[in-house]
Amino acid sequence: MYSYSTPAGRANEARLPAADAQALLRQCYTMFEARLLEMAAHSLDLAHDLFESHSHIPDGEIAAFLGKRGAWLERFPKVLNESFERRIAGRRRKGRRPDADASLSTVQVLTAFDHEMQAKLIAASTFLQGFTRRECDALDLRVDALLGDNPPGDFDNPLSIGYIIDALGSTSRAIYPDPRIWRTLLERLLADTRPVINKLYMSLNRLLADHGVLPEIKAALRARSDLRPRDDRDLFGTFAHMLGQPDAVANVTVPDVESIAGATPGLVFSDGPVTPAADSSPVGAALPVMDDRTILTGLAALGEAAEKLQAMQRGKSLTAAPGDSQLPNLDPMMALGSSTPLFATLGHWQKLDLATAIPRAAGQPEQDGVATVVVPLNLIPHIREAIAGHLTNPADGVTIDVIAMLFDYIFRDPSISQQARELFGRLQVPILKAALLERTFFSDRNHPARLFIDHLADAAIGTAHHDDYRASFVELARELLDDICANFEIDVAVFQHADDRLLEFIDAEHTKSTGAASAEVAAARGAEESEAERSAVTTIVRDRLAGLTIPFEVRSFTETAFVDYLTGLHLTHGEGSEQWTGGLSTLDDMLWSIVVKERTGQKARLAKMVPKLINGLRNVCVVSKVPDERAKKIFEELYQLHMAAIKPAEAAAEAPAEQAVAPPLNVHDYVNEMALGTWLTFYSGDEISDARLAYLSPMRTKFVFTGRYLSGAQVFSAEELAYELATGKARVLMEPVPLWDRAVSSALDSLAVRSPAAKRISG
Repeated sequence: MYSYSTPAGRANEARLPAADAQALLRQCYTMFEARLLEMAAHSLDLAHDLFESHSHIPDGEIAAFLGKRGAWLERFPKVLNESFERRIAGRRRKGRRPDADASLSTVQVLTAFDHEMQAKLIAASTFLQGFTRRECDALDLRVDALLGDNPPGDFDNPLSIGYIIDALGSTSRAIYPDPRIWRTLLERLLADTRPVINKLYMSLNRLLADHGVLPEIKAALRARSDLRPRDDRDLFGTFAHMLGQPDAVANVTVPDVESIAGATPGLVFSDGPVTPAADSSPVGAALPVMDDRTILTGLAALGEAAEKLQAMQRGKSLTAAPGDSQLPNLDPMMALGSSTPLFATLGHWQKLDLATAIPRAAGQPEQDGVATVVVPLNLIPHIREAIAGHLTNPADGVTIDVIAMLFDYIFRDPSISQQARELFGRLQVPILKAALLERTFFSDRNHPARLFIDHLADAAIGTAHHDDYRASFVELARELLDDICANFEIDVAVFQHADDRLLEFIDAEHTKSTGAASAEVAAARGAEESEAERSAVTTIVRDRLAGLTIPFEVRSFTETAFVDYLTGLHLTHGEGSEQWTGGLSTLDDMLWSIVVKERTGQKARLAKMVPKLINGLRNVCVVSKVPDERAKKIFEELYQLHMAAIKPAEAAAEAPAEQAVAPPLNVHDYVNEMALGTWLTFYSGDEISDARLAYLSPMRTKFVFTGRYLSGAQVFSAEELAYELATGKARVLMEPVPLWDRAVSSALDSLAVRSPAAKRISG
């Protein structure tokens, strides 16, 4: 079992025993093979119209093609299984299977038709990879975790698109040697595979997540920039290159990116609202914000004071006190050599509350002891300019620029309340010093300063709407920050000591808040166990609905009445019965019938299917006792969907393959893959509360959310939670992804938008 985070959010990865991992992978393969074979059989069943527009293929060959479909279906799973077993045995895939038409001699005699079909196959393969990318990326990581034999970032997933295309192509070439036939068939199979394989990958990802294999990875991938290198050891070099400073590091690694993704404020659902962007203005921003020139004047005055203090300390450090037999008290920063003045200045500023010290040093007027202007939250850009004379290493300039961008994200992160942001403001100089002292700050995920800021951000969630918790958090945070600012010179262990105390606070709060929900958790577990049969059926139906955005009436009918109907069949007749299989077929037919039909064979099948489908759905309504008025609405909705499905497609060219993207995230699918530790903000009238997903029942039928301290628990079914999100009664506040990872990706994406050097990376 994998456990990627404790209640405190600390990484705690543990691999499954090899035998268990392989058993789980084989379970995935069984589902993988069955769904693909079902897809292929369905596609071949409708392939009688495949050559109706190809006059160059004789009728006899078309008849032979139809007659060999059974042989194709017999060979395909064998080819698929052989490649899977080779991979399990440790033999990696080395490119696509050999194609006789790929030799130089045959390329020279390819017809125009062959060239056109080959181009279409390449485009279809590329489009399929782009369409399934979101799910395939997560599955690659999860399968890699089960196999455990790949170099970091070098995935060879036997359930990947490459293996599917290999098996489809190899089988088609073996059964239909004529390129005019196998190429045309393969193009059709790739087109029919697109929605099926995406749904299949969603199901496989859910299965592995439910077994604890990287349960938070999809949230992490949503937050991860395409520009972030696979290995964080290359992260500093990537930033340097994007900032136009490749000379700042040796061996700069540039990421291989296909496109630049702009920074997004939050999750975007195809059928729900967007997480709102946070206000990044400083606390007390009703007052005017100090201009840049005045800020630099204040920093310069503070810098002069620091230099005077340094001179005094240098004199004392080399002279022992009279009568003191001890060795002189040497300044530890003297070990920094030429960088000593830089760190001494930063050390002086670190001990000050710059938000109040800068206005006073700049001579700004005060009223009742309070400044009449406020400084901006992010002071790193101003600090960079103020210490420019001390910067002799280009890498230091890159470091400061990156830290500035990271804090820019922190000060607008919606999960950090306005009240908590001033605390992060005090961390700016210590974090900057830590990054300048140790370049491993960018590559070491266990760096004490990084862990502390991650955990401080975790603890800051919920401070906006829970007064008692905010008071406790602020008191501890100020104490820890005072200690860091007073004692951090060059030893980052001070962050470790502060982090240990912070984690004790986080764990205690988590224990208290989850303990308050023990009754709700027990009730949710008991409800699922008492409805185990219905819960199992619900899981099956949700897999059928995966990746589909369908009208509310149809989805509601499917998740209630149809689930009740199938549950009855399961209880009465069993899973292998004809009645159960027939019920699932009716559901599959209904979902297939509302998808747009572009080909003659599809439209003919729909016309033939409708009478039987309507009778089956009427039976569902009768058995599940659906009120007549609701049943009427459902059938009216289906009628409109069927009319839309058979209408000729509008004159719009399909998007080029290089622009293929995965379908938009569906709020129902999001709920069904939501990770423990996800924070939502709930709106009820004038009341606003933040709550964390603290318990998720094994079959994902019950979700228990708890607020900070003893602020109560809320229990939702998956359907209820999807409704809350879709209607804006709940919004995603934060997914369980460390602040550092979110900030780095935001910085990369923001930099890519405005940096010519970054744009050259994607070119």
